[in-house]
Amino acid sequence: MIFLIFLIYGVLARHVPYANKSFNSEELIQYREEVRELIYFGIDNYLDIAYPADELHPLSCAPSWRNFDDPMDFGFNDVMGNYSITLIDSLTTVAVIGDRDRFKQLVDLMEERFSHGFDTGSIVQVFEVTIRVLGSLMSAHLYASDPSKKVYLGDEYNGFLLDLAVDIADRLLPAYLTDSGIPVPRVNLSNSKTPLERGFNPNNNIVAMSSPYFEFRMLSYLTKDSKYEEVTRFSFEKAWSLRTMLNLVPSTFDPDTGVMVDSMTGIGASVDSFYEYTLKGAILFDDDDLLKIWQEAYSAISINAKEDWFFSVISAYGGYPSTSWLDSLSAFFSGLQVLAGDVSEAIAHNIMFMKLWGTFGALPERWDTNTAEEKQYINFNTGIPLYPLRPEFVESSWYLYRATKDPLYLNIGHRVLQDYKNKMKTECGFATIKSVETGEQEDRMESFVLSETLKYLFLLFDEDNEVHRSRDNLIFSTEAHPLWLTPEMKRDYQQNKYFNDTTYINHLDELKSGHKEWILKQKKEMNKQINKHLQKIFKYEAPIDSETRKDALKKLYAKRKLLEKNTELSFIEVYPVHEEFNNTCPVTHYDSSRNKGFFSPLMSTYGKMFDVNRRYDLEKPKYMENAPSIETEPVFYDRWCSPNSQSQFPSQAVTFDMVLDSTGNYDVIKYFNGSISGESFGGRRKLRIQRLKRGDVDWYGDYVSDRDFEGLDYTDIRPETPVSINRQDIYKVVKLDSIPIPKGQQVYIKSDLLSNDFNVSAVIADPFLNGKKSAFKRFGYNKDGHVISDNTLFVNFKII
Repeated sequence: MIFLIFLIYGVLARHVPYANKSFNSEELIQYREEVRELIYFGIDNYLDIAYPADELHPLSCAPSWRNFDDPMDFGFNDVMGNYSITLIDSLTTVAVIGDRDRFKQLVDLMEERFSHGFDTGSIVQVFEVTIRVLGSLMSAHLYASDPSKKVYLGDEYNGFLLDLAVDIADRLLPAYLTDSGIPVPRVNLSNSKTPLERGFNPNNNIVAMSSPYFEFRMLSYLTKDSKYEEVTRFSFEKAWSLRTMLNLVPSTFDPDTGVMVDSMTGIGASVDSFYEYTLKGAILFDDDDLLKIWQEAYSAISINAKEDWFFSVISAYGGYPSTSWLDSLSAFFSGLQVLAGDVSEAIAHNIMFMKLWGTFGALPERWDTNTAEEKQYINFNTGIPLYPLRPEFVESSWYLYRATKDPLYLNIGHRVLQDYKNKMKTECGFATIKSVETGEQEDRMESFVLSETLKYLFLLFDEDNEVHRSRDNLIFSTEAHPLWLTPEMKRDYQQNKYFNDTTYINHLDELKSGHKEWILKQKKEMNKQINKHLQKIFKYEAPIDSETRKDALKKLYAKRKLLEKNTELSFIEVYPVHEEFNNTCPVTHYDSSRNKGFFSPLMSTYGKMFDVNRRYDLEKPKYMENAPSIETEPVFYDRWCSPNSQSQFPSQAVTFDMVLDSTGNYDVIKYFNGSISGESFGGRRKLRIQRLKRGDVDWYGDYVSDRDFEGLDYTDIRPETPVSINRQDIYKVVKLDSIPIPKGQQVYIKSDLLSNDFNVSAVIADPFLNGKKSAFKRFGYNKDGHVISDNTLFVNFKII
C-alpha cells in the first residue's frame, strides 16, 4: 500500500509544476542540469584558457603551472606534473554524466596530448598521481570499452588509455625499490631507472604506503601483469604490520627504515584512504583478507577515537587525543560507513559536517572541536579556515541519500549547489575559499572540484543515472573514478596472470627473505624510541625492561600519571550546558496545507538533531548571518518536518569515557538484552559513562528522579568494602566501544574480570592534552550484580 502511494505520488509529480523543495522528479532534473552547466563551465574554461597547463587560475583567468622556481612548494608541485591534470581528472565526470560526444572529444585530446607518454621530468607525489592520473585512465578505459555504458566508443577507441595507465604506473612503481619495500613519497617522471627522490621531505604517510595498492591491483587485473599487485600488496601488508598494539596505524614513517616518525592517527589527512581502500578493496576484489583487516581497523578506530559526532585525532600508541581539530577530509567517512552497513553511525557523523557547512557556507580545512568551557584551559590554535573545494561532505551525503532516500540530503545538495553558484563560481572557474570566516576567495581551482565534488553533486540529483542502475560491482576510487570488475575479468586474471619483470621479482624475493629479521629490527628500534620517551615522561633512572615498559605504557594511556588522592573524582564534562532549553525543535511557521503526508525521517524522529548546536559554539561569520541553517531552512523545514516532532532534551550530566585495558585474552560476555555478544575481552574496551544526580537529564533525554535511586544496594559484597558510600550519584553506561546502548538495556561483564589480581587498568580518557583527569581505583559489585566503583553504582552495568 505504501509503495502504491509513493508510485502514484511520483507519477503525479511528473505532470504538475513542482513547488520548491518538493524534490519531485522535475525539480531534481532542474538541479541536475544546473550542476551539468557548472561542470561544462569549468571544463570549457579550463580548455579555452589554461590547457595544456595543469590547472586554471579562476580569479585571474590564466593558466596555472607547477612552481618551477621553488621545488619545495609541495602544495602545487606534488600534483602538477606538466601533464594537464585537470583534463585527465575530468574524463570520468563526463563519462558519468553520459555525454558521449564530449567524452569522445576529451579522449581524442588525450591521445593527441600524450603521444609520448608521461616523460615530463617532473618530481611528483606517488599517491596523488596514482589516484588522479592512474585511477582516471583506467576508469575512462573501462567506460570507453564497455558496451553497456552510454559513452562506449566501440571501434572508435584503440585502448590507448590503458597503455597510458601502464606508462604512468611504470614511472611510479620504482618508488617501491627501497630497503623496506615501503615507497618513498615522490618520484621523477623521467625515464631514469633510479627516479627515487629523497632530497625533499623523505618521510611517507600511511596512506601513501598502503593505498596505491588499490589502483595498482586494478591495473594488474586489466593487464594481467601481476607485478603491480604484488609489489604494492607487499607494501600494504608491511604498513599494516606496523600498527600498534591497539590495532591503530600511526600516520608517518621513514620508508627506508620503517621507523615511525609521527604516532598521530585518526580518519582524516594522512590516514583516511587506508580505511577507505581496505574496505573498497575487499568489495571490488572479493578479498576476505582485506575485509578482516577492515573489521579490525574499524573496530580499533571506533573504540579509541569515536566521539558522538566525529572521530578525534589520537595517539596510535596511547589512544588518547593528540589534537583538538576536526579536518574536512574526515567528512568522507560517513560514506564508507554506509558501504560497511553502519548507516546509523554514518548519519550521526554526517550531521556534524552539515552543521559546519550551514554555519560557514563551506567546510574549514580544520575546525577546533573544543567547547567554550574546554577552551578556558586548553590553548590550541587548530583552525584552518581554508576551503579548497573538497568533495567529501557531498560524497557522504550522496551515499546517505542512496541508503536512506531522506530528502534532508537533497536539501544539503541544494544548499551546496547554491553556494557553488553564488560563492565559488567566478568569471572563468571555481575559486577556493581562502577563509570561511570572511568569504575571501583564493586564485586556485584544484582538479578534484570537477572530478569529485560536482560529480557527486550531479549524482545526488540524477535518479536515473546508470551508476544507480548498474549491476556491475562498481566502486568509486578515492578520487571518484568508477572502477568495476566482472566475474569474467576476475576469472581471466586468475587464469592468465604473469610476473616476469626480474627487477621486481628479485627485489620482492630479497625483501621477503629478510622480512622476519626486518620486523624484529623495527620492533627493537621502536622499543628504544618508546623507552627513551617513557624515561623522559616518568623520569626512570634505570634502563627500562619489558615489564616496566608495559606498566609505563598503561599509564601513558591516561596521558598523565593517575591521581592518587582519595577525594571525590573529578571528570571531564563532555556535554556542558550552555543555556536554558526546552524539548521543542526549532520552529519556523509550519504550514499544514503543504503537508503531503511524507516527512523526513531524520527531521521528524532524530531526537539529537540539534545536540551539536547546543554542545558547540557554532557562531556564523558576519557575511553568513542571514543564511538559514540547512535543516531549518523555512521552505524545507515547513514541508518535511512533522509538526509533531520534538527534539530530545539535551543531557546535563557529567559524561566521560572509561577505558579498560587488558594484556590477556579472557572469556567475557558483553550484551544488551542479548542483542550484541563477544567472545573475548583481551585488548581495549571503551565505555561511555554518565554520572547522574537527581534532577539531571540523561543521555536518552529522560529526567533522573528519586525513583531511579530506589532499591539500589551500594554495598560491595567483597570483604574490603569501604565505609563511605556515595548515595547521591549513579553511573550509567550509554555506549560500549562506540556502539550506543539502547534505552533500558544492560551491559554484562564476567565477575572474575573485577577481581583484585586481574590485570586491568581503568582510567578516564583524557579528551585533550592538558585537561583534568582521574581514575577508578577499584571495582566491586553488590548482591544484585551491579558493578560498583569508588562507592558509586552502575545501574546498567552488571556481572554475570
